Amino acid sequence: MTHASDPGIAFDEELGAWIVDGHEEFLAVSRSTAFNIPKLTLPPELLVNVGKVDIDPVQEQSDYVLLYSVGADHRRRRRFLAGHFTRQAVDGRRESIRKTVRELLTEGQRAGRIDLTADITRPLLTRIMSDVVGIPPALRGEFDEWAHAVTNAGQLGVQGSPAEALHRAAESVNAITQLVRDLLGSPVDLPRGSILSYAAGRSSDAASLSVEELAANVRSIYSSGIETTEYLVASTAYMIFSSPSALRDLRAYPSRIEAVVRETLRFACPAVEIPVRRANRDVRIFNSLIREGDWVRLVALKAERDSRRFSCPDEFDHRRTDQSMPLTYGLGPHRCLGQHLATAIAEEVGRTLADPEYGAHMDTPFPGFRRRAALPVIWGPEWIHLALA
Repeated sequence: MTHASDPGIAFDEELGAWIVDGHEEFLAVSRSTAFNIPKLTLPPELLVNVGKVDIDPVQEQSDYVLLYSVGADHRRRRRFLAGHFTRQAVDGRRESIRKTVRELLTEGQRAGRIDLTADITRPLLTRIMSDVVGIPPALRGEFDEWAHAVTNAGQLGVQGSPAEALHRAAESVNAITQLVRDLLGSPVDLPRGSILSYAAGRSSDAASLSVEELAANVRSIYSSGIETTEYLVASTAYMIFSSPSALRDLRAYPSRIEAVVRETLRFACPAVEIPVRRANRDVRIFNSLIREGDWVRLVALKAERDSRRFSCPDEFDHRRTDQSMPLTYGLGPHRCLGQHLATAIAEEVGRTLADPEYGAHMDTPFPGFRRRAALPVIWGPEWIHLALA
């Protein structure tokens, strides 16, 4: 049951939270300083089963992650990391991204068929994000396992998930912290231009991050860069190959991939919701009074289909003239640090897939859009099967 308020914001009694699904309301809440992103507590029954010692490493590391930090600490960490994700820094990686995609597609041509996620996107993102954060090639397999073990702890909120996932996450947090400490102590093998290479060169700088801060954010950036971007890439490919006009346009004018990705971010927004907020004081959003302590859920997927903002919102139209900034990356101080990188990866993969050289078209079985178990706020196609010439 909900009580009526503004068209794009209402309080849901059953959920005990404000639901924000209007475009303008979404912008207002996201930009307001009256809301924090709190760390969500674990279920009491889980705390009894696993014990505090197992939880401590995971909870302690989350204190350093950009998503949950606030104030001066947040600004200091963001300034230290932000230079690796500017448009200029991302543009410097585009050629490498294109080259890797073509290498992987050439391998797929031999078989005549690929699963985009398994054969292209996942290996591409693993390579890119390892280079960005600074994991040497010989250590990428282990680091990838540890990073995904921490992410998979999100399944603890799913009924029936084993508590062993938390034990594995705690072990992985400790392993990543030790790895970062070792790499900073011997930086010669660190990828140039990476976060860890930059940190190693500024270890005596007062503005530098501690080992614990670096470990937490390197792991978070790596995991977020893979888990969310692979769904954006899959959704972009789905829209290209299920929309004849988009495919024709891209083959004639490859630069139009920018409009296709932007419309994909609106129409098939990879973030069903962005992280839940909690009011730190009473605040009025249009005609709705949100009280201190109230929970607020921002439903990006519905806000991107707001008929008050977009014409024919339920139609995919890469030529639309009423495009706006994507909501999936969030806004305000906690906006996604890697938004330019994620967009660039989707553009380069989509542009290359549309190249007539590959003669790519979508093959059966056709995918459905689903939420991910460990990250239920993220959704998209779980696979894209493409036949290649």
